[in-house]
Amino acid sequence: MFNSAEVEGGAVFLKDTQWDAYCFRPWHMISKSEVLQVVKGITTALVFWDKRAIDWDFLEWFLGATELHHISEWIMPTVQAGLANRCKAKTISSRQIPNLYPNAQIFDDTIGVHLLGSYRKEWLKKINKNENKQADQRIPIVPCFESCVRQNVVGYSLKQLRRWKNTRLKIW
Repeated sequence: MFNSAEVEGGAVFLKDTQWDAYCFRPWHMISKSEVLQVVKGITTALVFWDKRAIDWDFLEWFLGATELHHISEWIMPTVQAGLANRCKAKTISSRQIPNLYPNAQIFDDTIGVHLLGSYRKEWLKKINKNENKQADQRIPIVPCFESCVRQNVVGYSLKQLRRWKNTRLKIW
């Protein structure tokens, strides 16, 4: 997965199929559409960058645009989603390394998981029960990568509604 040929000219991220954990509001994509362009659903729990691909001007602009920093914990994923839009970024398949939301699934080709703090205790219980299930498999699993795709205001708005529904109404 950490092969320099895979990351050349870009970056590799984990994929987030549930939410876009970004710190700005959807309408900012309209008001700042020339510069505020991000990719769909990445998470920065695991990142591998070709440092030559980083757009330092965008990085400085975004970090200085404090009016966009509505959720401070998500500034880093947001800036990286913007940087990913400016290079050859990709994600590892969400089947192979899923974010463990309450509705997540673990598959035969899963090689790792991202334990999210809010749901960690419940998932650790499930994982510990199945701990030795894959221990006897000796077949190497080849990582599958997918190119990052630019997010738009409608898609981002829908992801924000989904996050609200999941976290406020507990509907997954």
